Amino acid sequence: MIDFIYLLGSVILLASLHMVAPDHWLPLAALSIKRKLKASSAAFIASVLGLAHSLLSLALSLAIIFLGMYFFGFVSFRIIAIVIIGVVCVYMFVNTIMESRRSTKVEETALTVSVLPDPAVLPFVVAAGIYGNYGLFYISFAFVAASVIALALISYAANRGLLSGLKNLNPVTIDKIVILILIITAFYIYIFG
Repeated sequence: MIDFIYLLGSVILLASLHMVAPDHWLPLAALSIKRKLKASSAAFIASVLGLAHSLLSLALSLAIIFLGMYFFGFVSFRIIAIVIIGVVCVYMFVNTIMESRRSTKVEETALTVSVLPDPAVLPFVVAAGIYGNYGLFYISFAFVAASVIALALISYAANRGLLSGLKNLNPVTIDKIVILILIITAFYIYIFG
């Protein structure tokens, strides 16, 4: 049970930190200033974007798991989770190198970036498979809820002018923190899984 609580807490932390990245909320903040939206309207739009992003990320994860099981069968979930965490970490690391070399500013990113799926939740969905359908449901629900709530709160606060310092936060920094969380999770699964 402690393992599942750790997994649940980690996916909530991951989803929340992921939504702090300016590439998720800054385009919406710019749009709300331009259109003079109320903070509550910006929070509602952010909730919809967070919902779409998290559901698409889960759909991507489940599709990858389905294809993996189709081609590799039921191998140890622990080994699969650790391998997938490694692959996702490498993908995110390469992505952070590419992002750090680009000279584009966060303000130039499109609002659609907030909706595009992200593979960071994949290892947690795989690890939750150990706990059956209920585990998958709770991990999925926690990821979706944390994504929606975090993005709505951040957008609300940004609209109220409370996050002026966060706009300078580099998305690469957030990605590095997410990679660290994934690596810690891989060790945790390896030792206690």
